[in-house]
Amino acid sequence: MGKVARPLKAIRLKCFDCSCWSSKEIELCAHTKCILYPLRFGKKPKGATYTTVTVKEYEQSINSEA
Repeated sequence: MGKVARPLKAIRLKCFDCSCWSSKEIELCAHTKCILYPLRFGKKPKGATYTTVTVKEYEQSINSEA
């Protein structure tokens, strides 16, 4: 059985995948509306609060702002 990444590590890996494996691109990321944006460094930001949304609600919020 393969290894399972912890959630923040998995998010970090997704950001690497999105940025063509460039840590500098992750730092300069312009996708501020991405739900993973605040977690892109693999750490929980201080004072962060989280809300639960469905995928459909998230997609609607992104599409309405585009």
